[in-house]
Amino acid sequence: MEHPKPDANKKEIVEVIKIMGCIWIDQDKYAGLDGFLIAPNGIHAVEIKNPAYHWELTDREKRCREEIERLGQKYNIIQTQDEAIALAGFSQSDYMGLTQK
Repeated sequence: MEHPKPDANKKEIVEVIKIMGCIWIDQDKYAGLDGFLIAPNGIHAVEIKNPAYHWELTDREKRCREEIERLGQKYNIIQTQDEAIALAGFSQSDYMGLTQK
């Protein structure tokens, strides 16, 4: 199933990424992934999925994952803000400290 509509939770996840001081590079809706997270612990290829729904990767996303993994890199699928925080190498307490400033 091909659908270029972003998941409803993407905006909130990207906001958390930016609060942590990381960079989010959004990708074209047909790229096969939502974007790249640039964090102190590296650059991460990211697909965001909504945990409120049963989901599967689209054919385009599957092809993108295969190409990324063929090059020895990881195609990260995240569904929550907590997963974004962890992927960026932060703890929940790190994040809470940033939001208290």
